[in-house]
Amino acid sequence: MENTKQYQYGHVSMEEVMKNIDEFIIPELQEPCKQLWNKNIFTFMVSNGDDNAYIIPEKLSRENQAIYDNAKTNRPDVYRHSDWRSADTITLANANQMTKQEITSKFLEFIADFKMQDVQKFLSPQEFLMHECDCKKETINPEYAPMQYPANPTRESIAEFLKHSGVPRTITEFDETKVVKPFTEYLREKGFENCYDPDEKKVFKSPFFLQRHLEYKEFAKGKKTQETVAEK
Repeated sequence: MENTKQYQYGHVSMEEVMKNIDEFIIPELQEPCKQLWNKNIFTFMVSNGDDNAYIIPEKLSRENQAIYDNAKTNRPDVYRHSDWRSADTITLANANQMTKQEITSKFLEFIADFKMQDVQKFLSPQEFLMHECDCKKETINPEYAPMQYPANPTRESIAEFLKHSGVPRTITEFDETKVVKPFTEYLREKGFENCYDPDEKKVFKSPFFLQRHLEYKEFAKGKKTQETVAEK
């Protein structure tokens, strides 16, 4: 049976997308995505073939965020923030009027300046205990206020609504009194034993991301060694 859902998925894990790129990423954006992934810049969302082609990267390092912000100053039509998705995007308008090769070439140009970065999504031990092990407490958020969708919506009023509607009613805080076992035992119980870097105290989403993090550490060590030799 022909697969009629190709490219039309909602949330899919990064590992699954990378293992089966033909199923999840349209051909014209595959090479740009691969080059981003090779730099540990993972993708939150990618166009599935609408009029505008786009790639939404996940969290960028400080260096790459500065590169993005500088590019946004020069090309605000391409590098722009989406209030709806609360994310920075890389967008090519009217892509339906271009060939697949032209789209690929444009996106390779758009991402060329990004640098290799460490894996940006991880939890500290406290965050892990809060979110995975329920070692937390809730307090009232003094900044919370009920929001209603504007009766006569405009671009400005919708942006204002989106800005404030995400303010939570309560604030989640770490509760040390609920920690009753060694941290390594919590990791083992929750299946994160092979996702933790004890040197940097970072818990990654899966062993895949830990491995990418460790590979980056080796890359950074080698780069530092080369820079030291070059200075002598």
